[in-house]
Amino acid sequence: MKIQRMSLSHPTKVLVFFCVALGPGLPVGAQDAGWEAFERGRFVEASIWARDTLANQPDHPRARHLSTLTSFLTGDFEDVLAGYLLLPREYPGRDEALARVILDAYLHLERYKEAAAFAEVWDFSEGQRAWLEVRAARPPTVNLDRTIVVPFVENNFLGDLMPAVMVELNGTRVVAHLDTGGAFITMSENRALELGIEVRGVGSGVANNQQTSVSKGVAHSLMIGDAALTNVEVATVQTLTGQLESIVILGSRILSSFLTTWDNEQSRLILTPRDDVAARSRHLVEHTAGIDAVDLYLRGDHFLWVNGTVDEHDALMFLDTGLVTLDPSGQQPAGGVLQNVLDTWNVGYSDGFTESVSVSIGSASREVSSFGVFPDTRNLAGLGGIAPPVLISHGFFKHYVWTMDFDEHKLYLRPVTVDEGAMSVDVPTSDAGLSVYIGSYEVAPSVSLEVTSGDEGLLLQAPGQQRVSLTAGTDADTFEIKLAGATVVFSRDFGGEVVGLVLHQAGAQTRATKVR
Repeated sequence: MKIQRMSLSHPTKVLVFFCVALGPGLPVGAQDAGWEAFERGRFVEASIWARDTLANQPDHPRARHLSTLTSFLTGDFEDVLAGYLLLPREYPGRDEALARVILDAYLHLERYKEAAAFAEVWDFSEGQRAWLEVRAARPPTVNLDRTIVVPFVENNFLGDLMPAVMVELNGTRVVAHLDTGGAFITMSENRALELGIEVRGVGSGVANNQQTSVSKGVAHSLMIGDAALTNVEVATVQTLTGQLESIVILGSRILSSFLTTWDNEQSRLILTPRDDVAARSRHLVEHTAGIDAVDLYLRGDHFLWVNGTVDEHDALMFLDTGLVTLDPSGQQPAGGVLQNVLDTWNVGYSDGFTESVSVSIGSASREVSSFGVFPDTRNLAGLGGIAPPVLISHGFFKHYVWTMDFDEHKLYLRPVTVDEGAMSVDVPTSDAGLSVYIGSYEVAPSVSLEVTSGDEGLLLQAPGQQRVSLTAGTDADTFEIKLAGATVVFSRDFGGEVVGLVLHQAGAQTRATKVR
């Protein structure tokens, strides 16, 4: 796999998620009502059909198969293992694709020795089996005795596109970016060596529409505030190079260790121990009271799915906050949608992005600037022959305070209350000093905004887009893009030199660093 160069006309997934293609489609008899519901992402309906069918026909293999899959989606891993044992050995759906679901169930239950034995029976790769033996010898632990608040890091190099928190990894303080499309911790091999993490090859994975070799190791310790984790899985990929070589990513399996609220209103994570009933109750009352919950489903070892709508079309969505790019309007898209699905829905698109569309997840609904256009399903991991057609990302979730309850498998979203006063930043500027703003401002690797001068003042240009005029605002270092309803605020260092800018638009902030 190769991390793609980022441009404003092509969505790029900065952090990686790993999957093994599940191959076979729906089993024989998939026209049954339960399997049809499953194919459409109606998992509750599918589960009820499987339950009712098994109540009348306990030996019904297709219903047992479906029950096994829906139990996995809702985190009932013991039921997954029990259901698998009841499937006849000659049943066609008892194949390697289902075996990988069973392996993931063992891993979620942290039954690593049984997982290793199961992998050997199925003759999974030697690298995978060796890795499971490592996990069995070094099982993970999580210790947290109270609710904690972990602030987002200000001025991380990806800015508002991908929030980060300060952690201590193997005794070293590092900035760690948050990506629900990742598993535990992901980084480059060189970064792992710097942090004293030994890795070994385990196979390959998919990231940014590319194949990549994947190695894994174990971090001795991870501290997130007062939360102490030991023996934490680390995955490395060869494609994190250049500025990305030092990046560290925390994925959904780290967040799922807690009752987690991702608070974009106050730029913080709120983490509560899952086994503390009283603390969980207080957390949910404070952050989810009065909010309708949405079912949160689990696929594979870490992929999160929800049901929602795009322009009133029902869609299964992969929740992946690691999509980092800007669309032609300078905003972060809400995610990505398969091109053939957009054609079916009659949603317009050009230059790799859709037009503005409406998105709803439960009662949370908003108009978004765009989605990226995905040509295929490589960024959308499947299960049982289906894959979500929509990736929903931070471009949507940044407008919410959202809570993931991994015990009840529920998602709660509350709209951020925008502080209009925070949108105006400082001081008047004169035409005489415009030259200090001219330069190239890097949003992310290979994605830069160019500030130049014209006959009527400063101009801003994104890659592949026309220049737009910057009109001086009432505050110093502040300019407006009137056609886009946006504000650009330049930042200075202690010596007064211009070192960056922040683009404010539709309640979102995009940061860029001046590189020349």
